[in-house]
Amino acid sequence: MAVSDRERRELLEALVGTIGPGPTDTLLGYLPPVGWADVATKHDLDHLGTELRLEMSAMKSDLRAEIAGLRADLTTEIAGLHGETAGLRTDLTTETAGLRTDLTTGLAGLRTDLTTGLAGLRTELHVALNTQLRWMVSLIVLVILTVIGTRILTR
Repeated sequence: MAVSDRERRELLEALVGTIGPGPTDTLLGYLPPVGWADVATKHDLDHLGTELRLEMSAMKSDLRAEIAGLRADLTTEIAGLHGETAGLRTDLTTETAGLRTDLTTGLAGLRTDLTTGLAGLRTELHVALNTQLRWMVSLIVLVILTVIGTRILTR
């Protein structure tokens, strides 16, 4: 049975008149501010606890399934990255081998050019030295002949 606000007020006034304001406040402190139908019982709390546990269990299962899905997605992504990394490694190895070949070929060509250039320089130097040597020998012979000729004439 529901109690109206008017009935509550009448009960309060009767209590204050009978036991006084202090004991009335103490007594009302032990009563709920709403009707007894709104007060939760132990059975209500047990039922609510059971419902909450069921909801939490369902959420736990959903969360585990979602985590498992994310784990599978992440595993797939990581495998894809491993494949891409392997491809990049292969490309890098191929490119490095090509650069090494280009460098080796370039160095071989440079070595050939340098060898050829040095051989030509050596030949030119040899010719120039032989020319100077002949010129100096000729000059020495000329000086010797001049000195001999001058001595013969001055005698």
